[in-house]
Amino acid sequence: MEQLRYLLSYCWRGEKTIAWTMFPCDRCEKSYTARGALITHKRQHHSGEKPHRCDQCGRCYVWESQLKTHYRVHTGEKPYDCDLCNKKFSTSSKLTIHLRAHTGDKPHTCKICGMSFVVSGSLNCHMRIHTGEKRFTCDTCGRAFARLCMLKRTNSPTPRRKPSAVTFVGKSSEPGMMSMFTSWYTQMKDPSSATSAIRGLRLCLN
Repeated sequence: MEQLRYLLSYCWRGEKTIAWTMFPCDRCEKSYTARGALITHKRQHHSGEKPHRCDQCGRCYVWESQLKTHYRVHTGEKPYDCDLCNKKFSTSSKLTIHLRAHTGDKPHTCKICGMSFVVSGSLNCHMRIHTGEKRFTCDTCGRAFARLCMLKRTNSPTPRRKPSAVTFVGKSSEPGMMSMFTSWYTQMKDPSSATSAIRGLRLCLN
């Protein structure tokens, strides 16, 4: 029989000792000290149960408090104000992240290279550079990417704009201009275009 009390205390040799009543998960090895935490764990990781549904867009959530926070997307309510720039936010966590832009605080640091980030999600994405993990795969060509934005960019129906040629007018004394122009066309993998472009550039500068 499962005990109903979360916390048991007893005295032993004059010292008060606290023993926690654990609520183990029957699907994995995790245990929790509160029944509510166990229910949340099962809904998020095992059953996928989300009983609280938004009546405007249909999104579902594990807890009613999450649904109330979501409603602010529809109502436009932003109860959390920044004291430094008067910006408003819908959740306290968004305000906390925003304040780091003012303070420069980056609490999430990479243990391999020492780079720091504002949010943990950016650190997790950065770690894939070190691990080589590419979890996002294109269903069309099979290419894998480390970031979802890179996959979306590849599958975008709008073609990426190619850099346009630059017309230089007048003389220039910058010694690096010719090498920069040559390098740019070399990256385009068209040697003939690079040659003709350099010839035209010389005519413009003379």
